[in-house]
Amino acid sequence: MITINGTEITELTYNGVEIEKALCNGVVVFEKTRENIIRMKTSADSINLRVTTKDGSSCEVWNGGKKIAELQSGTYQTVSIPNNAEEITIKGYDIQELDCDNNQLTALNASGCTSLRQLVCFNNKLTTLNASGCTSLQRLYCSDNQLTELDVNGCTSLRLLDCQYNQLTKLDVSGCTSLQRLYCDNNKLTELNVNGCTSLQELYCDNNQLTTLNVSSCTSLQRLDCNNNKLSAEVFKKLFEDLPERKEKDGGVLLYKDGDSNYKDFTQPPELAAAFKAAKAKGWKFYKNDWSTEI
Repeated sequence: MITINGTEITELTYNGVEIEKALCNGVVVFEKTRENIIRMKTSADSINLRVTTKDGSSCEVWNGGKKIAELQSGTYQTVSIPNNAEEITIKGYDIQELDCDNNQLTALNASGCTSLRQLVCFNNKLTTLNASGCTSLQRLYCSDNQLTELDVNGCTSLRLLDCQYNQLTKLDVSGCTSLQRLYCDNNKLTELNVNGCTSLQELYCDNNQLTTLNVSSCTSLQRLDCNNNKLSAEVFKKLFEDLPERKEKDGGVLLYKDGDSNYKDFTQPPELAAAFKAAKAKGWKFYKNDWSTEI
């Protein structure tokens, strides 16, 4: 069955099964639009937003059961919030980008927004952020908030995650197989799971409370900053052994800074010294204090 509104196909089914996309000679002639609902709370009286939709359609903003604004696609707009004790809801079709940084947001739920590609929500007061099920999400900027946990489960397209300067105690990105850059420094991490992150190139996990760090499956890793944690000689030995071969000799690791709690003498014990030397032979350079002081 085909449902047509004017010259536009709005619904397509075959033998009772709903079709989401149809092609003719390699050209997409129909693709189902999806309604997205994003919920947030703020302590402010107004917020500044930019929402971009796939087809350029506008989005509605609701608060306290009433429509309070309409957002034009791709344009920053300031919206007055009549009742900031009530939830704010953004409704639209195929939302691809949302910029809502610097708005004193305390909660944000974009779960299930399968068309969302970029979410920018840094420098708020977020204590909860749910991006689970955002299967198209490629870039998530949520730094400088008050998050103690972060759910990115099912974000299989995620390439960049910037969650630095929060209060995270653990972070699991093991299902983010496309992740290339992870900035999770300056948190309270005691656990970090990057298992299966075969695309990961840059990992900044410095200024946390990590006692273990396993990068054995990070076969694309080029740059790692793990200074100012609680990493032992045994952990560093395993880390050096797990570092991938860098044929371009461009691998770099910032190991520690003077005065932090990481182990610092890589000339002993002998097993650690051997692993350290072998890692250098694989094309890695190691630094202390900053990226200009090589060990």
